[in-house]
Parts: sequence; structure tokens; C-alpha cells
Amino acid sequence: MNPKTKVFDLTKRTQQPRRQSKRYEIATQKLDNGFSAAVSLPGKTTEHLFDPDGDIALYNGRWQALGAAGLHLCDILNSQTRSTMKHGYERIGGAEIAAALTELDMTPTELAIHYGTDLRRVMKWIHGEEDAPVPLALLLRLLTLPGVREVAQEHTDSVTWDKRDG
Repeated sequence: MNPKTKVFDLTKRTQQPRRQSKRYEIATQKLDNGFSAAVSLPGKTTEHLFDPDGDIALYNGRWQALGAAGLHLCDILNSQTRSTMKHGYERIGGAEIAAALTELDMTPTELAIHYGTDLRRVMKWIHGEEDAPVPLALLLRLLTLPGVREVAQEHTDSVTWDKRDG
């Protein structure tokens, strides 16, 4: 079974605008002195594999290049599961969310609609089953300021609809 491979031309890479990939791809190219490899991620431009000296990595055969690209793609995907944030953030807790909703006279359903998520997720935040997103505390604080809730409601009304209405 042969994997689908895409050929890219390294000689034209500075002459052509770089396109963003629409899916996960690995690619190889035969060069005079071996094969090179590249990885593309959705919404990102092609990332070529380089050796420790910063030169394009060369492999003896196409399968070796494909294997290296596949391993590199796995490394990229696995690294995305770890936090790369340089700053720590204190998250709002479930009791604080419930107190803020009471102060705002807002239901969890209304919060879900404003935040762009579903009610089940908001309830998980309130019950401590899931960490609440960091920006939630800011939203709840801003909603207490005069006039902000009306602006938020206007905006929410302009970008949401009831899915049951089609």
C-alpha cells in the first residue's frame, strides 16, 4: 500500500506565495543528493524538516523521508497537548461563577449563549467538573459594568439564532 505523497519544489519556495494547508499532509521531494520531507498542518504553511545545522534534512529514500515526516507530525501533534503558555492564570471557580450569575440575575443558559457554548459545559464549570476558561472571569466582571450587559445582549442577539428554527 503506497501512501499518498505530495511533491513540493524547494527551488520555488521563495518565489511563490506560501499557501496555508487545509489538512494534515506529509510530503517528499527527490533532490540530487537524496529526499527531503515536509509537514503541513491545517491553517499553517508547510514546515520543512531541517537537520541540526539548519539545512534541509536529506534522507536516503522516499520511505525514510516519509517516515521522518510522519514522526515529525506526531511530535507536533503531541506537543499541542501540552500547555505552551508562559504565564499562569488563576481560573474562576464554580462557586464564583454561581455567585456572579446570581449578582447579574443571569441564568446558566444565558451565560452559555453569551459565551458561545452549550449549557452542559457551563454546568460543568459551575460544578467543578471542568476548568472554566480564563476569559470567563473577565466577561462576568465586565457584565457588571453599567451599559455593558445591554451591549453584550445586542451583540449576542445579532450573531445567534435558534437552531430549531432552521
